Amino acid sequence: MVTTEILEVEGLGMHQIRDRTGLRLICQFCSKFIDKGSAALFVWDPEGSVAKVVHKVCNNENGDPYKFTQEVDTGLMYLLWNVGVRGEAMNRAQEKAESLSQF
Repeated sequence: MVTTEILEVEGLGMHQIRDRTGLRLICQFCSKFIDKGSAALFVWDPEGSVAKVVHKVCNNENGDPYKFTQEVDTGLMYLLWNVGVRGEAMNRAQEKAESLSQF
């Protein structure tokens, strides 16, 4: 059986510097930007309706309270794959993301 649960994600924000705006992830424990996807997690409790974005270190320091976790970089790549971003579309998306970070 396959089921899909809709979760609100806490820690996804809009970040603007000068004339550029982009999505940024913010740790819900320490409130700092997440700059490395492999060092962060999406975490959620199967009984709840909210997922959070946290640094792995912060999650461990807070007693690893969540039953389900997924590394942010893996989760984001999985989302891109599921919406058909592959090959040349992936290259274009990467170029646009890199241009957003050049300020």
